[in-house]
Amino acid sequence: GVASGVVTTITPTVSGQACRIAYLSDTNITEPKTLVLYFHGSSETQDTPFTGLGKNITDKLISEGYIVAASFAGGNAWGNQDSQDDYYDLYSYINGLYNINRVVFIGQSMGGLTSLNLLASNRITKCYAWYGVYPVTNLNEAYFNEGFASAIETAYGFVGSGNYAAATAGFDPQITTTSLFAEKTYDMTASPDDTLIFKTTNSDLFKTKINSVAFRANVFAAT
Repeated sequence: GVASGVVTTITPTVSGQACRIAYLSDTNITEPKTLVLYFHGSSETQDTPFTGLGKNITDKLISEGYIVAASFAGGNAWGNQDSQDDYYDLYSYINGLYNINRVVFIGQSMGGLTSLNLLASNRITKCYAWYGVYPVTNLNEAYFNEGFASAIETAYGFVGSGNYAAATAGFDPQITTTSLFAEKTYDMTASPDDTLIFKTTNSDLFKTKINSVAFRANVFAAT
């Protein structure tokens, strides 16, 4: 749980998307703070990072004085432009309320795509670190080999594998220009036993891609 016990939670609607922001109630919000944007997984909501799979992570971050926030961001958006815009708008909203000096992205499962695509766009220049929780970093793999074709077609508005490349151009971190990921730290937790999001073609392959440009790139094996 959270150390001091008392957490302020606000649930604004930002750009039409339900959002959740949490921090210790005794936080001096005029002081410079690090914002953690948590990008949720498939079939999850803005609440899941605080109540479900991400709870252990967010409880710890909140207890250590971070402001933690998530957006519904179109639900099963698979890294599309709308979901990136939703998170950027949430950042802008929070940046207007609090003194944010640094930003960390956490991408869980599907949220790996949205977070890495937004990071590569460099729209949030205060972002210095990314943490992947069983992250999807390879859209092509998710579409062709991991069983998410239908969800990805819905998210990107196309039908049929013949239209995949055109519809998703620019949205697959694994083939994004490597230099766009430069000078940040990357830590990933992934399991070799994960039968949904394959570690070898996601975290491991992405680490290999960014090794030469990242300040740090680690994959930690979970079970």
